[in-house]
Formats: sequence, structure tokens, C-alpha cells
Amino acid sequence: MRAKVPEDERPAILWVFPEYGQITAPDRRWVVGRAGSCNTVLPGSRVSREHAEISPVGAAFGIRDLESRNGVSVNGQRVAATALVNGDVVRLGEWVGVVVPGISEAAEFGEIAPGLLGGPRLAAELMTARKLAEKGIPLVIQGATGTGKERVARALHAWSKRKGEYVGVNCAAIPGDLAEAELFGHAKGAYTGADRPRLGYFRQADQGTLLLDEFLELAPRTQAKLLRVLEENEVQPLGENRAYPVNVLVLAATQRPLAALVDAGHMRNDLVARLGVYTIQLPPLSERKEDVPALFAYFARDQAGGKTPVIDPELIEWLCMQPWPQNVRELEWLARAMVALHDDAACLTFEHLPPQYRNPSNTAPPLSATSDPDTGDTREIFEKLMKALDENGGVIVRAAEALGITRQKAYRILGKQPGFALDSLRRRR
Repeated sequence: MRAKVPEDERPAILWVFPEYGQITAPDRRWVVGRAGSCNTVLPGSRVSREHAEISPVGAAFGIRDLESRNGVSVNGQRVAATALVNGDVVRLGEWVGVVVPGISEAAEFGEIAPGLLGGPRLAAELMTARKLAEKGIPLVIQGATGTGKERVARALHAWSKRKGEYVGVNCAAIPGDLAEAELFGHAKGAYTGADRPRLGYFRQADQGTLLLDEFLELAPRTQAKLLRVLEENEVQPLGENRAYPVNVLVLAATQRPLAALVDAGHMRNDLVARLGVYTIQLPPLSERKEDVPALFAYFARDQAGGKTPVIDPELIEWLCMQPWPQNVRELEWLARAMVALHDDAACLTFEHLPPQYRNPSNTAPPLSATSDPDTGDTREIFEKLMKALDENGGVIVRAAEALGITRQKAYRILGKQPGFALDSLRRRR
């Protein structure tokens, strides 16, 4: 009997270009092509009537080219048959899809909140945070540079329906000796140069939201005072004897995990315990490849004044495979630059990329586990693999381990054998 895969782990192909949202999540042999009789219909002049076969194998699935006119591409490499794992990028003619876990129904990409764009996985990550923001619970937003921490903060402020204003503070830009005065305010003459009173960011954000970006830069003394503000909901400006009540939704943004900040001595453990009840983990763009095509098209359309440029599917495929070290911010810069430089082009293609993206180090997609150029597969190895499958109940992972090879290589060995159908493994179990 085949083990049941939890719904939140089951892989599926989410088709993201030229249209976003169709799902291919086969539980049996599945045919994909432009013919109306196919299980997944992908219309297009470059898609064959029956283009590819997709079959489940254990917790994963494999894809096989059905002698299509334009072939099957996985991670930029044309394949006859191969295993698919989470994160793989698949292209059939004009259509590009990404293998993702935990999506079993048609999905949507759009504006999750004003100014915040994303697909179902990002929306699901923010669902709990939205409920907490509505109750005024402090939240930590963790993510690498360019992942959209401030956009998420503004979204949380909008969802909270708070009457006060949104105030964003870059703690790294505040001189250490002025942090308390900037955050909590000060009276006139509280220190040298304080020639006028200052309200402070907390009181400015009263009844609203305060984002403390890079809050790890705050000195221990300031952290202690911040903890008191969170516990007592009041601030005492420098040079004053009285405290002022405040009602503020406090959001803290960081690029590093809170536990690591405490271990390194950058953060007080009691402050982290009070502030970090819930942490929103913003994944890098390279881990949500399915959002890349729609984001690129959105930024390109915005730069073009509302008209979406025609985009070549091979460019989309390439975009999905890039590491994007600066995340969404980098993708936006690239889309805007390409449209600005080539607004007269009939179609945006790979050739329109800036030179630094087209150099040899960037043009060749990295080899993944599904595209290892091993050419040593023989009939003898195939027979050994089939024997190992029989001895291990048809479980391909265990059979591969018994032979000392990877699961992906096992799939390739099987896919290269004429007349062998990947879905036959399912029937053997």
C-alpha cells in the first residue's frame, strides 16, 4: 500500500505563465497538452496536443515527454523523462510551471494588501499575523534585504484598522546616544543641543503602528527602556518626570533569527520574549519562484504605464531560476530597466537583459539534482534497480539507497528505458 502524503507536503505543478493559477497535482497517470481531452489543458501554438505525461511515484512524481514537437524543459534543460522535486521549473512550449508543495486547488496571485503582492503561499504565511495585528500583538518580521519587510509592515498596519499613523524607523540610522530621545521623546534642554522638545516616535505613532527596522542596533540601555514601554504601555521622555500613555502596534524587522541575536549578545532575552511572540518568516524570492513571473509582469506593466509588454516564455523560465540576492527589490529594478531601455521591443527576451545578467556566469542555469549529466546508466543498472525495488516494496527512495545512488538518478535510469512507464511503480506497490 502506498503511504499517504500529507496535503501540506504533496507536490504539484503550479502553472505561472502565461496565466497564473492552474494546478497539476496528479494522483494517477496525467496527460498535459493542448487537446481538450488532456487532464491539464495548456493552450498554445508551441504546445503539442499530448505534450507530456506526469505520474506520481511515492511522495514525488515524474514527467515524460510524449514525443512533443518542442520538448519538455526542466530547470532550463531539455529532458526525455525525469523526476520532479520542489522548486523545479518546468516549461512546455509557452507555459512555465513551478513545482510547489501544499497547493491542491487553483491559486491566485494578486494584491494581498495595498502595495503587497504575492501568491497563495505568502498569503497563507501572513494569515496568522493579520489576526495578531488586529489585536495589537507585537510582531517580528524576519527576512533578507529586499524581501519586502516594510511592505508587510504597512499591510499589517492597514489590517489592524488603527486610527493613528504608520511610522517607520531605521534604528541603524539613529546615533546610539540619541536613540532614547528619538524613540521616547525629550524635553527642551534635556541634553546639549536639545533646543526644543521632541515628541518621539512612540508618541507620534500613538493609536497607530511603529516599525523598528534593524532593531538589533539598539543599545542594551535602550532595549531595557523599550521593554518597559511594551510592558507598561507608556513612555517617559528624557528630562521629564511624567509618563505618557501610548497605544502602539509595535513591529520589529530583522534579517537574522531572534535566537541567533540573543546568543550573539545583541538582544536581551526578556525583550525577545516580549516582542517575538510570533515571527513572520519572509522567504527569499529564490524560495518562492512561483511568484517571479507575475511580479516581473506587474513591475514591467507599471513601468510601461499600464500596458503589459509581451514577454518571451524562455525569459520567464530563466528569471524563475535566478538566485535574486536582492530579492523582490532586484527583480523590480530589472523589470523597470528592461522596459525603460526597450520600450519599443515587440517582445522582451533574454537578449534585452543588461550585460551583467547575460554574461556566461549567469546564462547557464545551475545543474540541479534532476539534471546531473551522468551518462553511465546501463541495462545492468536498470535490472539491479528493478530488483532493489522488488526487495523494498516498490519504494524508490529505499531502492536508491540500497544501490548507493540518489533518488533523482534512479528516476533518470527508469525514464531512459524504452517502454517503461513511471506510473508502473505505483501499480507495483
